[in-house]
Amino acid sequence: MKLTTLLFSLLLIPGSYFPRLQVVIPVGESVQLTWDNSATSKVKIFNTSSQGIDVKVVHAETKEFIRGFGLSKNSTEEVLVEEFASLLLSNPSKEAIKVGYLVSLKAEESQVFGKEVGLTFYNSSKSSIPLIIPGVMNPNLNPMSTSGVALKIGQEVFFKVNGKKYLLLKIDNTYQDGQVLDIPTLIKVRKKEFGI
Repeated sequence: MKLTTLLFSLLLIPGSYFPRLQVVIPVGESVQLTWDNSATSKVKIFNTSSQGIDVKVVHAETKEFIRGFGLSKNSTEEVLVEEFASLLLSNPSKEAIKVGYLVSLKAEESQVFGKEVGLTFYNSSKSSIPLIIPGVMNPNLNPMSTSGVALKIGQEVFFKVNGKKYLLLKIDNTYQDGQVLDIPTLIKVRKKEFGI
């Protein structure tokens, strides 16, 4: 898959935003978005196309995977991009996709929690599962798929039932790097605990 790198030399101050930008991802290609960020940024991604894309946060120099998820058609999600990282958008579909994005500086959010743990969220069901990870992203787990995510100790993850938000898990020292979590199974257990 071909990789195109776009570099934006815009200065951000806390609480400020880039104007909303757009990028076209050609068929079967990836676009790496990099900007001059001296602190952690929050990026809102707008996929208004009729096809899904793959979103990954990678180390800007080593290209090492940090976290990622699938962004379905006609959806919007937010993702945290550390100062040493960049955003990689991939188009696995058979048509070019136009994606919008908005970058804001959220330096304080990178300092809230402690040690980071690399996890894999596995959706073993045949339905999409939307999750809420405050301050990080709100991934939509595609059916029968895995999504890698790096979460810090203390980070909470929520799921929704009938529009109401419930705590799915809170990252602590019992979680190990590389651990795979079967999200539908966890949700089933939590629903039983909450009596829903």
